[in-house]
Amino acid sequence: ASAGGKKLVGEQSERAEPESRRQKIEQKLLGLWQWQQAAAEPLLVADKLATRLREQGVDLATSAEKAVLEVEQAYSGSTQVGLVAEAEELLTSLAREIIKERLQAAMTQLAQAEQRQDEGVIAACLKACQDISHELSHFNTIKL
Repeated sequence: ASAGGKKLVGEQSERAEPESRRQKIEQKLLGLWQWQQAAAEPLLVADKLATRLREQGVDLATSAEKAVLEVEQAYSGSTQVGLVAEAEELLTSLAREIIKERLQAAMTQLAQAEQRQDEGVIAACLKACQDISHELSHFNTIKL
């Protein structure tokens, strides 16, 4: 059984890291954008979605073929209002995930500064953590 366990561990280390919540949201949004871009009668303005994606740092050249199929199946019967609301919710979730990642990075820097007992860096990191937390708590929905 231990040999099997070792093999499993080896197999896992060779695989790509599991997708983060942020990556899953990005893929879904890319799929939605690519699907609507190719649609004969799009339900939302693909250019507006592309602009919002770029604002979040999403690479629009990334292929999302699998996501396009999933999105098309999930939303093919949707109304324009429903699809726009879903896109706004996904964009908002993506932006929140990005802010949470920034907060996590700032907290890691704070912990490292505390280990080194670097008071100047601790103060700066603590301020950054507070600012990012404030930004997260006052975050508004992204509109298309």
